[in-house]
Amino acid sequence: VLNNSLHHCIGFIMFDYTLETDEELSTSQLAQLYTCKIHAAWDVPPHSSGQTAKVKIQLDSDGNVFSIDIQSNSQEMQDSIRQAIFKSAPYPTPSELKIIYITFTAK
Repeated sequence: VLNNSLHHCIGFIMFDYTLETDEELSTSQLAQLYTCKIHAAWDVPPHSSGQTAKVKIQLDSDGNVFSIDIQSNSQEMQDSIRQAIFKSAPYPTPSELKIIYITFTAK
């Protein structure tokens, strides 16, 4: 059962894309799901605390990663985020959600 836990990553980390619910996830719920899964797979680089990266992910019609644009001054941040994105693929994708924007902040 999916409920307000969408606002928290707990419960989504092990999500296997098999939904047994009467309703489809909304676009914002899917975006939250993608963000949680990628963050769960992200190995934050050492000594990167406080660094940020803005990410644009484009998906194909099957939910596979088509392109990734990462804006960060740190190559290590870029590499670790790219690895987490591919590790989390494929993504369930309704026709209206093909581009995902996420901001990462190392803590």
